[in-house]
Formats: sequence, C-alpha cells, structure tokens
Amino acid sequence: MAELHGPPMNHTLLGTRLLVVTLVTMAHASGGLARAQQELEHFAVIVNAGNPQNELSLNALRLIYLGQQRYWGSGKGIELVLNRAGSDEKKLLLSKVYDMTEAQLKKHWVELIYRNQISSPPSTYPSRETALQAVVRDPRAIALLHSTVAQGAASLKILRIDGRLPGQDGYPLTLQQAMRLDPIGLGGPASAQGARFARQEPEDEADTGGEETEGFEIIPRVLLRGFTHFELGARDNPAFVSTRESEGAFALGGLDLFLTSRLSERASFLNETVFEPTEDGEYVLDVERVIFKYEFGDFLNVQAGRFHTTIGYWNEAYHHGEWLQTSAGRPRILAFEDDGGLLPVHMIGLVFKGRHMSQHLQTDYSLELGNGRGPAADPPQITIDANDPKALNLGLTLHPLTLAGLSVGGSWYADSIPGNPDPLIGPVHTALDERIWSASLRYQENGWEALGEYFAIEHESSGPSADSDGYYLQISRQIERWTPYARYEAVSVDDADTFFADLDDLERWLLGVRWDFGDWSALKLQYAHADVTDDASGTQGDEDELELQLSFAF
Repeated sequence: MAELHGPPMNHTLLGTRLLVVTLVTMAHASGGLARAQQELEHFAVIVNAGNPQNELSLNALRLIYLGQQRYWGSGKGIELVLNRAGSDEKKLLLSKVYDMTEAQLKKHWVELIYRNQISSPPSTYPSRETALQAVVRDPRAIALLHSTVAQGAASLKILRIDGRLPGQDGYPLTLQQAMRLDPIGLGGPASAQGARFARQEPEDEADTGGEETEGFEIIPRVLLRGFTHFELGARDNPAFVSTRESEGAFALGGLDLFLTSRLSERASFLNETVFEPTEDGEYVLDVERVIFKYEFGDFLNVQAGRFHTTIGYWNEAYHHGEWLQTSAGRPRILAFEDDGGLLPVHMIGLVFKGRHMSQHLQTDYSLELGNGRGPAADPPQITIDANDPKALNLGLTLHPLTLAGLSVGGSWYADSIPGNPDPLIGPVHTALDERIWSASLRYQENGWEALGEYFAIEHESSGPSADSDGYYLQISRQIERWTPYARYEAVSVDDADTFFADLDDLERWLLGVRWDFGDWSALKLQYAHADVTDDASGTQGDEDELELQLSFAF
C-alpha cells in the first residue's frame, strides 16, 4: 500500500470541526431547515428615477408585462426589459405575472404582433447588469431584478407593488429561497449558488422571445415572420362544402408572410402577403394586410390600409395563421370571402382603436370605416367603392381584471350593398342594406379554453327581408404539449336571401388533438362530420373528413 505524505494531522482541531458540523446539521434537522425553506428572495420592479410613477398594482404590472398597457400615465411609451430564460427573474415572471410557460410566452408575443398590437417583441437582456443599465439609460424602461441588485443602483426607483416594497409583509414578487446547507463556508450548494450570483454567469438557455438592441439604425428595421402548413386529408361525400374534388390527397397550404417595422416610438407598419395554392396547381399572390399605424397612447391608435375586420374574435386573432389557432381550419361561418364565406372579413379604409383601463376592468373599443361589399361577396373592393355609402363596424370587448381569463365582446356592422344584375358575377339581387351583429365569449383558465361566437346577418331590400346566422362553440384543454379539442358549429342561410343564394345550410361537429412537438411547430389530427342541406335543390347529405395537418411558424 502506498504511503501518504503530508503535514501531521491535528486530531484535536479535526475533532472540533467535525463536532461543529454535526451540531449545525442537527440544528437544521430539528427546525433550521424548515426556517430556511420559508425564507423568501424578493425581486424589485425598477424604473428610471425620472419616471413619475411610484407604484403599481399587481394587475397593472401584469397588463404591462403582457403588452396590454403600453404607455405610462405621463404619455410616454413603456419599454419592457425582459430577463433571459432560466434566470430567477424570468422564473418569477412566468409563475406569478404571466402564468405561462416559456413556450406559451413566445407564442403570446407572436399573437400580439400578428394582431398588430405590437411591432416587435420586448428586448431580452443576457444579464442583470445589462438590464440594469437599460433602465438607467431609458426613462421609459421597466424591469424586474433581484432586490439586492436594484437597491444599490443609482438613477433608479423601486416601485411599490400593491402598496408594498420588497421585504415588507405581503409583498407579492417573491421566490422560495434555496435551502442553505453551507452555513460555515464548507463549499456546499449555497456557496456555489452565491458564487454564481456574484459572477452573474450567463446560462446556456437563450430567450428567443426578444432581443437586446444597441447603437442606432440608419433606416427602420424590418422583421419578417410567417406561417404555413401541410396536410393529408380524406373525405367521404365532399360534394356540398368542400372546394376540393379529391376524396384523399396531400395538400400544401398558403405561405403566409408578414413583416413589421417600427418607424418611430408611435408609428409602425405591417404587411401580410399570402401565396395561395389553386386547384390548377398555380399560386396566387394575395396582399391580405397593408397597415400604417400611429399610436396616440393606449386610449387611441389610428390605422390606415387593408385590415382584418374585428367582427368577432377569431377573424382578427387567427385569420391566415393556422399555427396560431388550435384546430385545423376555421369555423364555416368565418370562411374567407373567396371560399364562400358569409362575413366581410377584410376591409380597406381607416381603423380607430383604443383601450381604457380601470381598477377592475379593461375595455377595448374599435371603429372601422371603409369600402363595403361590392355586388358580390368576393372580391373585396380594394381600389374602388361601387356606391357612396361606406361600411361601418363598431366593436367592444370587456376584460374583467378580477377574472383575468375572461373576455366578452360584441360588434355591429352596417353597409349598403349595390344590386347585381349579372349572373356571371354572382347571385342576382337588388340593392341591399346589410346589418351584422356578433357576440363572442372566451375564457382561459388552467389550460382550459372555451371560445364561442354568434353572428346574425340581416339583409333588407325592396323585396322580402332575410335573416341568416351562424355560430360555433369550441372547447380545448392543454396538457403540457398535448391539446385535445372539440367544436360544434352551424350555419343557417335564409331561403329568401338572394345575396347568399348559392350557399348551403350546415351543421358540423369535430374532434381533434394538437401536439406541439416544438416551440414553433404543431401536428393536428382531426375528425369532422357535417350534415349539409342544399337550399336550391332541397338535397341533404353528409360529409366525413379525417385530416392530419402539420403547421408551423417561422
């Protein structure tokens, strides 16, 4: 056996140290550990010292971090400073402010960009020091940092949250402190954690939800994003509602490209262009949205161009973004104009939107004014208007802050449709006055989502008036990366409605499951059964459809 050489061991000193360690360990075991587990780490919400804001409620903080409130009370824009993924600050934000996973938060930013509520995601900073300096430089910025870092910084202010500062009883922004097993510095887990905190070592995981920007730009940056999907479908008796004649085929969906550019603190631009496949194997380019937007504040923004009408919730939230929506395909009542849809889902004109915040309620309101329908439902009138009256759409949505997952909304649309004497254009009809009422309800809680909408379409003319309607109810439950869902929908077309003379009544239910196998890609398997009635011939038929869809965002 080899000899071990070294200085002589002081057995008395060694025994003393072992006795101390044993006593400390026993103290932890008899109650010290319980106290350590109850210790909390506090995190501070900081702003620039020049910001007049002194406190926020937790609800108001959530609205800011969700991108719902984008301006301070002083009228200056809010610059949100996010922490890197995996940091203690990001973990606290996800659990106590967002109530989301990291993947859900990424999708949330894409949804806001797609709805033209923001032009780019918030900036993400790789360390506490860089986030701190961002707030020092920018009087509009807000960040969440560990209280020990925030308290020692100059040119900053710590905001009260629900009337409390970090360390005070009832302060809401806290995390359970890791158990301290190294009280005398023997190199245990607590020392390792302290060393990492002191060095501010970056973690390997990167947050792709935003980016850090430095320097200046000669021209505005353009950010390009998009969606597309690929599917395999099989149908039985598709004669009534399917535009495809094949009973089973692979199909490539539209290539949806949308770009955004922040032109200034208050002005932005959005364009959405879709390359649509046709039955003859060609692609048709459709410019779906071209919007210039100027924000006066949270209370009002003005948009000009071509946009998705806010008739209900689904149309503006998802439109061509198949990856954004849970199901494969839209409800029949919300089909696009060129697919035989009943609603005017596009408009060219002006939009006035705003948001009002109170202590318990968020109210979103909109007014849209533009070219109405032409003699036929398709195409939309992009460069002309067949008659002088303009279409008008009013929308209102309520979000109770005490029940954060609930939103209730409605809209009212009015238009004058010119008569159509030419059967080659579409159904022949006289001039019509059109009114469309909608009501929507959406609720999200603990992975559950219930979404339902109802639409009533009234047409009045010199002849008999006609009332058509449609609705859907969809329920889903997200369980980690799996989301089973079900939907029931119906469309009833008035036999006297000459504008919709070539459309059928339909009742349809579907079952499906969505698997998000990546942050930006999903696989959907869906079965649907429809009962269809052809009003012109009185023929009734069924349609069964099985669909496998791969959708993704990029």
